[in-house]
Amino acid sequence: MLLLLAILNALDCLCTYFGLSLHHIQEGNPLMAALWNQHPFLFLLIKMLLSICLLYLYAQRTRIPILSNFSIRFLMYGAFVLYISILFMHSLWIFAA
Repeated sequence: MLLLLAILNALDCLCTYFGLSLHHIQEGNPLMAALWNQHPFLFLLIKMLLSICLLYLYAQRTRIPILSNFSIRFLMYGAFVLYISILFMHSLWIFAA
């Protein structure tokens, strides 16, 4: 699940970057919007660092027993559903453009 979340986050990062650059969308997350307004590179850096952190956790998953905890797995599935929803919204503006 961590690997999938890292991939979905990277896809969201790229879609959001292009959508914001082309003025097709607005960033809904106030923190990420502030980073974008500061400088788009900061936005990309933070988003990609999240993917890198997820990839690190994926690589270390056997050494971090809490990752198999039910609550953590529940949160990961929730994040998965949110990312799929966000990518669906990205597909709407991509195919409408």
